[in-house]
Amino acid sequence: MDLSKVLRVFAIGRDASADALATLSAGATVRRLREGDEVWAQGAPSNRVVLIQSGLVQIARAHSVMVPVTVALFGPREVAGLVAVLQRVPYPAAARVVSEFADIIEISDEAFHAALHADHGVARSANVALVGQIHALHAKISMLTNGDTEERLVTLVAHLAERFGDEDESGATIIPLILTRRMMGELVGARTETVIRTLAKWQQANVFATLPIGFRIASLPKLMALLQA
Repeated sequence: MDLSKVLRVFAIGRDASADALATLSAGATVRRLREGDEVWAQGAPSNRVVLIQSGLVQIARAHSVMVPVTVALFGPREVAGLVAVLQRVPYPAAARVVSEFADIIEISDEAFHAALHADHGVARSANVALVGQIHALHAKISMLTNGDTEERLVTLVAHLAERFGDEDESGATIIPLILTRRMMGELVGARTETVIRTLAKWQQANVFATLPIGFRIASLPKLMALLQA
């Protein structure tokens, strides 16, 4: 794999020089993780920036004995951990894989800061990536805990469609993320059986389908309309 070409896909490497990309590549590790695998722990030293090639990573903060609260979701072509690495502070929340698998590229903080200080293009790219991360952190994830189960599932699907969806030739939205029913339930605080029944209802209404690569939403407006049915 030519990491320099891969890094160009991400905001963090878009304007970087060839030398800077070489520095970032030299400090990079490519990993495939499975559902539930930890990317980093809450409070751990921020020693790497994580680029997500595929899959979905949940950022969640634990509060005493309460269930961890989701504060952000990061998916394909996004950069996680950037704020903590730039500020040189511990990760304020834990990160784990919530899709069936995730392919990530980890760039060490040493390589990142070396490229950042040596190349103005990396500085510009980092600013763009930082804006994207702040947008992800300020997305309305808290809405996943509001309303009944179906409302929360609609909110989750609409959020993923807006962030990571692609429109196919029929006008449907393809979300290239493989999420189990159990994990969808965890994300919205619902029982797996309830999620299965709700998605079956959507499938019968021909607005939702499971694909080998993720999900297909025939029409988001029609999906929203099911809440009124």
